[in-house]
Amino acid sequence: MNIVAIGAHPDDLEIFAYGFLAAASSRGDNLILGVATDGAAGGVNKGAELARQRADEARNGLAALGTPTLLDLPDGQLADAPNARNRIRDFIRNAAPDLVITMRLKTIIPIIARWRPMFATLPDSSVRCCFVTP
Repeated sequence: MNIVAIGAHPDDLEIFAYGFLAAASSRGDNLILGVATDGAAGGVNKGAELARQRADEARNGLAALGTPTLLDLPDGQLADAPNARNRIRDFIRNAAPDLVITMRLKTIIPIIARWRPMFATLPDSSVRCCFVTP
């Protein structure tokens, strides 16, 4: 099974979905991991240095499951970032998923609601989307 897991921020997949993803990996599923934003707004020292640190943490934290694709969209501005919808859609579409795992954090609910038509453009209507909640 091809499973796409995409978190809004670095550390979302590790915190909210790692157990499920590890079990899926151990049974032989193919994991395609993605992180939408750069994480630059998620700490005391906001900016490029924090984004680099969080990218390294995401790569290290997910290393046992695979190498994540970092889309580097602006943290805190995902819903309105230019071309964000297309980049996320293309990431998902290129993976040809059977299942999409994403976060149902209060910050991403409005994004998913606005982007619902994007999921309808996936090549196979049997793709399922699962929201992981804390």
